[in-house]
Amino acid sequence: MTRRPEGHAGRARQRRKVALALKVAVVDPSALAPQKDPDEFVRAHGVEYSGGRLVETAVSWAMYVGRTFLEGIGPESPVLVRREAVERVLDYVATLPAPARLDRADVIARW
Repeated sequence: MTRRPEGHAGRARQRRKVALALKVAVVDPSALAPQKDPDEFVRAHGVEYSGGRLVETAVSWAMYVGRTFLEGIGPESPVLVRREAVERVLDYVATLPAPARLDRADVIARW
């Protein structure tokens, strides 16, 4: 099977499909340290502790994707760069399906 390069529109379609199909949570890898993945973390700390810890630190898929649009953007960034980042986030939030309404509010509220 040949893999097609996906452009911005292709990635947007993929994000919408994932958001519709699953309630996905993303764990920050630094929360797992010194283990490298969730499986190692659970083996090292046990299911009870790990489940709670991983749930505490997890963010929704919508929030994770929204944050990726703002990587490297801060108050010191030029105004034009910050405005473009806000536009990207707002465009993304507009694509979120109805089940992600709470995520929409979270994505906007955190920025």
